[in-house]
Amino acid sequence: MLLFALISLLLAEVPSLADEIWTLLWRRWMGTPLWPPAASGDTAFVASAGGEVYALKLKEGVAIWKFKAGRMMAGPALEGMVYVGDVGGNLYGLEGTSGKVLWVRSLWGEVRFPPACGSPGTYVVTGAGILYAFDRKGNERWRVRIPSIPLSGPAVAGGLVLVPCSDGGLRAYDAEDGRLAWISDVGKVTAGPSSAGDLVLAGCGGYAKALRLGDGGVAWSRFLGGRVTGTTSSAVEAFFVTSAGWAYCLDMADGRPVWKEKVGPSGDYGITASGGRLYISGPEGATILSSRRGEILRGWSTGEPARWAQPVSRGVLVSAGGFLYLFGPFTPRSHNPVWQEWAEVRYKGVKVGYRHAWAEEDSTGFVVSTDEVNWQNGFRRTSFRALTDSSYMLGELEGEYREADQLLTVEAKVDSGLLIAERRGPEVVLRDTFEVGPLVPSFALIRHLAVDSFSDSAVRVLDVRRLVPVEERIFSGPDTLDGVGCLRLEVGDGLTVWAEGSGRTLRVWSPSLKEEIRSVPQEEALAWEPPEIPLTVPLDVELPPFRKVGELTLRFPYPVELPSNGRQKVQRAKGCMEVKLTQSLPEDTTSPRRYLGPTVFLQTEHPEILKLAEKLSEGDPEERARRALDWVYSHIRPEETAAKFLTALEVLREGRGT
Repeated sequence: MLLFALISLLLAEVPSLADEIWTLLWRRWMGTPLWPPAASGDTAFVASAGGEVYALKLKEGVAIWKFKAGRMMAGPALEGMVYVGDVGGNLYGLEGTSGKVLWVRSLWGEVRFPPACGSPGTYVVTGAGILYAFDRKGNERWRVRIPSIPLSGPAVAGGLVLVPCSDGGLRAYDAEDGRLAWISDVGKVTAGPSSAGDLVLAGCGGYAKALRLGDGGVAWSRFLGGRVTGTTSSAVEAFFVTSAGWAYCLDMADGRPVWKEKVGPSGDYGITASGGRLYISGPEGATILSSRRGEILRGWSTGEPARWAQPVSRGVLVSAGGFLYLFGPFTPRSHNPVWQEWAEVRYKGVKVGYRHAWAEEDSTGFVVSTDEVNWQNGFRRTSFRALTDSSYMLGELEGEYREADQLLTVEAKVDSGLLIAERRGPEVVLRDTFEVGPLVPSFALIRHLAVDSFSDSAVRVLDVRRLVPVEERIFSGPDTLDGVGCLRLEVGDGLTVWAEGSGRTLRVWSPSLKEEIRSVPQEEALAWEPPEIPLTVPLDVELPPFRKVGELTLRFPYPVELPSNGRQKVQRAKGCMEVKLTQSLPEDTTSPRRYLGPTVFLQTEHPEILKLAEKLSEGDPEERARRALDWVYSHIRPEETAAKFLTALEVLREGRGT
């Protein structure tokens, strides 16, 4: 009966992904994480090539803590604490909850591969060919010199520490005392080694091999073609992926082929197994396969080759192009909505995110919510929740803007003819009070108009992005959209909305911003598409202080003598010299006019620039600034011009630059 039960479990169908809607839950700039993360519950620990280690909250991608070593990091590994190494030869033991450095050990040689954890300690190999064993307190238990260059980090299996070497030997050392247990002459290891019960799996060039853990002898070997770049296993099957873009399932007992599946073009691939699924990274992105039959369940293009795809509690983490992505099943935030709308957001015809709006009944009216995601260059989520009466007149509002670790919250309340608004950011609180009448939150305007059959010609609206009241004039009339009858509304200056009589929004078009919001089914709205209009600077990278208006770094191959005027920072290292020149505005900026006049590069008195400025000069100073920003954002393509510095006039004429 036990055997029957085990076979039933092994052959049981894995829950299908087809019933779930997966989407991009978040992404953030990480600067190329070289190695897969170590995860524990809802926290993932990630090390980047820039020398930072992050503890990320998987739900939102927010950093709980960050540790910076200043050098390329290898790792992390996780067992009671976080272990990472760097190319300076340091091994760090960090507290998982805070990132506090518990101990540091200086090793002989660079640490270029992640440490490995296993009973009874942690193991790390250096570029000098030294294999170390440490306990949790950082005490060295033993070390051995490996007579060949290590090809990857150690793997722990069955009381042995396995290290593949450049001489074609896979060496196994006793985890207790470092004694050499066996050497297997398998050839150059290109994938693994990976523990699989009483076997060790490895890719060796074009061969998939299984070695006996007891003596290192070859249990079976099968030629797959291409170069084996990844290996993993389940209880009864071994999985391999090759540089030819094929994934293979082999019987664990004898290496007999079970299935194979084409997963992409030629390139470097990685593979991980979890929960009856295979997670594969490759030159085009990430793919999920069924481990039982090999069919492709889901896949995402990342625009750049994916370095790894690691399953975690909320989905799969993917590293590509310097960004860290989390793809996973979408969890609805709405419960029993009276109505809801899904739409995709497009900028210049390219999808850059989605919008979800819904309403739920409340004792005094409705709770109206909106959730908008923009993934054009990073990942920005904007969410609002408003308490309204039955005609969508505002009572209270709360919202937040979140991007990576940056968070801005807003609150507003209408009471006795006053709008009390508050915005909170890092160490900043801004409060405003306005005398107003009844207000409609801007994201519920069309629903409000539908209550009175679109009879209103002017409505007092709370612009939730600026958190200020504005009066919007409405002009409506019959129209068609995609051959279906509807209403067309002109809202304020330059905003056109197509809607049904019920108030359901079908399309929103802003010609000045080149932005379109179009109603689509939920699955289509949530479908990820790599951005085709990247910005020059990722939006989740901290920019330098605004007063620093110019910085130039010069590097000389030899030291030179330079007079100093207090704006130079000089560093000397190994016979070279680096000089950093900074131009800043004075602390007193009450009279900045002399810094804003025309220059060789900023031709503010040129007729073409004056003509454009006059066109954008309507309204108060804030409105003029917004018009200028909108115009530049819509007409100028962000572009670094390393070969030639473009002046303001050249940027205007060519429509590109910075």
